[in-house]
Amino acid sequence: KLFRDLGLEGRALNSTFLDLTFTKAKTALIGRDMSDTQSKRINFDQFLVALELCAQEKGVPSSDLHAQISAHADEGPKIKATEAGYNKFHDDKSTYTANLRGSHKPLSRGDSALNLPKPVHPADPDALFAVFDRYCKFGETALLETVTGMTSRNFLKLFRDLGLEGRALNSTFLDLTFTKAKTALIGRDMSDTQSKRINFDQFLVALELCA
Repeated sequence: KLFRDLGLEGRALNSTFLDLTFTKAKTALIGRDMSDTQSKRINFDQFLVALELCAQEKGVPSSDLHAQISAHADEGPKIKATEAGYNKFHDDKSTYTANLRGSHKPLSRGDSALNLPKPVHPADPDALFAVFDRYCKFGETALLETVTGMTSRNFLKLFRDLGLEGRALNSTFLDLTFTKAKTALIGRDMSDTQSKRINFDQFLVALELCA
């Protein structure tokens, strides 16, 4: 790669010759003992031996080869990588979803339950609780008396049925909001945090986040 980057590779110093020269210079016991002969690397003195062999093959003084290489002392290996082509879904920000455009603040997993808003109970909670209770029991096959919370599926259905789902309150945001509200330890202990349902107070927390 050194010879290629500096334009020194050619008809005389082709890849086969350079590979054999490296192998030959590696056998020079300069600055290393016999135990190092199996190494896949050469030290600086062996590098100079390799340059001497290259200069002999090319029919020029080794000092000329040293000067050609030293002239590039401020440069490093050249990196040739594939450049990514234009992708409208990445480069054209007008194609980004509402969440990526920042129409609302995305919910972070790093947010803790301590940062959640407090549930705000309406003046007449009975009507709101009645709606909550109906959507808790919708589609359930178990005894309805045993159903005590709302699933994420029914939470989303509630917003769709009432026409509240939209650009800001899209399905992704509502799903994340449900998950975040579920972490609120209101009316339950730590052992309930793995539940797939939210209780009424956590439902009110979710409404606060949506508002």
